[in-house]
Amino acid sequence: MTMIPFPSDDIGTLTPFEWIENELLYGYPVAFDAKTMSIQMLQEAELFFRKSSKQLRLQRLQTNLVDRVWRNQPPLPNNMLMIHELRYAGKTWQNKVMEIRRKMQEKDASALIVSALDEVAWLFNLRGTDVPFNPVFFSYAIITGNSIRLYLNAINETQNDRRFQQHLNQCLSPYESVPCVEVKSYNAFYEDVLLVASLNSGKIWITQHANVFIYDVITEIKRLIEPSPILLMKAVKNPTEQMGMRNSHIRDAVALIEFVTWLEKEVPRAKGDARRLSEISAATKLKQFRSQQQGIQGLSFPTISGFGPNGAVIHYTANEQTNAAITNRNMYLLDSGGQYLDGTTDVTRTFHFGNPTAFHKEAYTRVLMGSIDLAKLTFRTGIYGRDIDVVARAPLWEGGLGYKHGTGHGIGHYLLVHEGPARIRYGFRPNEEPLQPGMFLSDEPGYYEPNSFGVRLETIVMVVNKRTQHQFSNWTFMGFEPITLVPFEPKLINYNMLSIEQIEWLNEYNKQIEQKVLPKLSAEAKRWVRVRTKPINAQQIHRLNAGNTASSINMGIMALAALFLCSFLVL
Repeated sequence: MTMIPFPSDDIGTLTPFEWIENELLYGYPVAFDAKTMSIQMLQEAELFFRKSSKQLRLQRLQTNLVDRVWRNQPPLPNNMLMIHELRYAGKTWQNKVMEIRRKMQEKDASALIVSALDEVAWLFNLRGTDVPFNPVFFSYAIITGNSIRLYLNAINETQNDRRFQQHLNQCLSPYESVPCVEVKSYNAFYEDVLLVASLNSGKIWITQHANVFIYDVITEIKRLIEPSPILLMKAVKNPTEQMGMRNSHIRDAVALIEFVTWLEKEVPRAKGDARRLSEISAATKLKQFRSQQQGIQGLSFPTISGFGPNGAVIHYTANEQTNAAITNRNMYLLDSGGQYLDGTTDVTRTFHFGNPTAFHKEAYTRVLMGSIDLAKLTFRTGIYGRDIDVVARAPLWEGGLGYKHGTGHGIGHYLLVHEGPARIRYGFRPNEEPLQPGMFLSDEPGYYEPNSFGVRLETIVMVVNKRTQHQFSNWTFMGFEPITLVPFEPKLINYNMLSIEQIEWLNEYNKQIEQKVLPKLSAEAKRWVRVRTKPINAQQIHRLNAGNTASSINMGIMALAALFLCSFLVL
């Protein structure tokens, strides 16, 4: 799944701040609720409006105006939480808190305020269903040297649950000798922030993504604004999480391959009738295939199912008005993923169920070349994703093509499908971290021909240590291990464009599919895979190319010789 950051790369698309500036008159106030705006967004807004010729001014609100006019507003969800068992998490919450406290001591911080939902969930080995597609729950946490407080909207549903109490070793008194968690109401959080801000003598650690209210109540001398220590701990998966990600991606590959095997048969049967086969019905069918897999908890985001021109819309969502029939006359882009107890998946493949044009094949092949080049890259300690982004874009740029989104995003372990602090995208971004072994990221170049078709190939990869012939300085050399194991489409590949090294990588990738995924498939799906994973003879392809080139040169020489002879005879 791609992620387009704010502001947009598209020329002519206004940012929210630009839109506000266009709509308001000179000197108008721009009001905001301090509890719903992050520190980072406030700083960006202040910088923008300071430069504005209209001299617009930001103004904090004491109450949220939307809340005042929204009648019958539904309450926040307070669904029951789920314990994420140690066999999936790989590390107890007590060990995580111990590590966090060590990092707090290094920063001379007496308190850490945790406001990111996925960080709270990961820290306490809990999951929830409050946010669609994301296994998180409405919560906050405050960690100090001698207390651990968890603020839950679902407190009534969990306080009397014995398993939940045992999991958190819920505090019975303020003087517990072993780590225990004091579970409090979600609404008590801001009162406790005020107390922590006034009573704590040391630094209070918050992040740029904390809201402005938290920022305001902490005096400047006490504020420590840095990325959360949990962010990197969560991104670098432990061995148990790594194995879970591998296993969940194998099961997810089974679901996707069984689905495409079914889809390929249905396309000619449907005969272009959207009532029989469409973008929406295909996404629904894929969800059914995923639901049959062990450990599935739901989808990781709404499936992007785009046929023909709809596939050229990067974040397309099919609806009743746009829902197109899937036929054999154009490309079909499918970007989907699942939430499993042992991992989160996100995979994109592009198909053609008929006869692709030469340009379809060129575009697909250039995207594939970029994906392979990134996947087989070797890089050293200290390298950021922004440093290697160009590797995936180069084959497209070489042909005058490109794409307007990042090449890769981090992915969580049964958490958010997009996570930091590492990403693969050119351009500097604050608080980005270098690539490290154990991180999982997407490798997803693409190409989108407006009003015609789209191509995206997304494979999740894990950063791993890589053996090299030499060892310079104290650098560690790393590379990527593909975790997504779904074949690419041979009919869309122009093998003459691939280098020997790219073909060798593709052969090895296909071998991994045959070893790890093939045994788990139905007989029909096995046949579908074998057609797409046949070994490619790189040397033979390049000999043929060399032979064709030599023949062309010889024909050229003969033509020049004939022309010279004719000229001589005329003279």
